[in-house]
Amino acid sequence: MLRKEKNFDNFLNDKIVNLSKSAKESIVYSNRIFNEFCLKTHSKTTDDVIKEARLDDDPEEIVLDVLQDWVNYMSHKVGYSALRVYSSGINRYLKYQKIRLDLKDIEWPQKIQEERYAISLGEIEKILKITSFKRKAYYIGLKDTGARPIELAGLRKKDFTLVKGKYKALIPAYLTKKKIARTIMFSRESIPYLTTLLGRCVSDDDTPYGTNKDPEVSRETEDKMFRFFCDKLAPEDPRFAARYESTGYHKINLYCFRGYFFTHVMRVVGDDTAHAMIGHGAYLQTYQRRTDEEKMELWDEIEPEILVYQNKKKETKKELEQKMEKSAMQQQIKDQNDKLDLLTQQFTEFRKNIIPPANEDIKNHMKKILKDKRYNEDY
Repeated sequence: MLRKEKNFDNFLNDKIVNLSKSAKESIVYSNRIFNEFCLKTHSKTTDDVIKEARLDDDPEEIVLDVLQDWVNYMSHKVGYSALRVYSSGINRYLKYQKIRLDLKDIEWPQKIQEERYAISLGEIEKILKITSFKRKAYYIGLKDTGARPIELAGLRKKDFTLVKGKYKALIPAYLTKKKIARTIMFSRESIPYLTTLLGRCVSDDDTPYGTNKDPEVSRETEDKMFRFFCDKLAPEDPRFAARYESTGYHKINLYCFRGYFFTHVMRVVGDDTAHAMIGHGAYLQTYQRRTDEEKMELWDEIEPEILVYQNKKKETKKELEQKMEKSAMQQQIKDQNDKLDLLTQQFTEFRKNIIPPANEDIKNHMKKILKDKRYNEDY
């Protein structure tokens, strides 16, 4: 029999088998919660709803109404972005079942856009202070490169190269979101950490940053450990426990390092190049057309902006004004001292010219007077 039965198991094993683990997990979860909704509201599974809808002249309209009800129900439970992702996963299975819906026909809740939290240098330092050597290396690497957590966790020893005293790595296409490989460079702050971690690798396929051969597992582990460190800091600094109201997600998370990199790099190289350096597909061509030497020059240019320990503390406006005021005062004192030295020199020259030196006869006469006891008695 050539035609397979269209059910969810075959959908997983045949239709989406080539997707990444995280993508498949998202699709499975989306369809599970939609199936639970169908059972709760209609006492039917998703497949039963589809079968019943096919009995109608317009099956797409019936399924669209059910999906709209689900969207209305879920809009009070999850954020707008999550709702769109879940709906896309459900629609993928519906399309497999030949139920073709246009998600533009859905009435979506209003999108709430909260201001994204920008992690500070001080917060990064607090996190690095309480972490282990390997995780400190990982966080510094994320800050250095703007890479996604899974991209760095999945790098193997053979992906690294030491060039002119600094490490660079080629992120394989399979690790990236858009399946486009790209080169990243690490700052001088990563050198001692990477040298140690790469030295610990037994084979070229070992991952210096990862905790598991499976990058997805490594990323999940790192998410949990980062949350552990943030929870540890939260009692003294509530910012580490803060969440977004619309989604409930923590404001300080692993992606904050990526945001930190992008914000600081953008100030130096501009918006488009910064997008390309962190792997946004629409901008990557402008970056990939550069030679290796041009890429190194680019990363050298942005390095001072992303350093944590080896960078000079950035001066606030008040500190800069105080520094300038102190410099101006020092210059004034120097100018006054120079004027005083000049006046002293001029006065010395004046004395030489106006008051002639005494001749030898007068000097000898004065010596005799001073030796005469008659004159000394009065003194």
